[in-house]
Amino acid sequence: MRVRADCDASPFLDRDGLEWIGQPFEATPAGIQRTLVVRGRDEVEVAALRAYRSQLRSWSAKELKYAIAHDPSLRTPALETFHAKIILADSDRAYIGSANMTRWSRDYSLECGVIISGPCVKPVATLLDAIVAIASEEPSQENA
Repeated sequence: MRVRADCDASPFLDRDGLEWIGQPFEATPAGIQRTLVVRGRDEVEVAALRAYRSQLRSWSAKELKYAIAHDPSLRTPALETFHAKIILADSDRAYIGSANMTRWSRDYSLECGVIISGPCVKPVATLLDAIVAIASEEPSQENA
């Protein structure tokens, strides 16, 4: 089993959420891959990612975008994304819940989630492995 410090998947995030995500990223030892999976579609999210790009680099975080285009005649919008909010720690612990990584979710919304550990985390790790395998690495937006 591949060991990861953190793999965070959140479809919605903002600057406060990136600071929130940074807490587990900073708490993990150097040399462990950190992966952030986002939708990369919302203006607030794109601006936050752009503002935090150097911080993500300092955490050695890989930023991935999960969005799959579909035939627009089948449905509108013709894009598959995800709504899950998952944080996976070293393939042995995971948070699964409703909270987006945003200030609103953290400070104002009633959210619900669970932390699981042990063998029941394996299907969560498998799911995130599948998402990471088909997600695209964000192109560098140095000049963006």
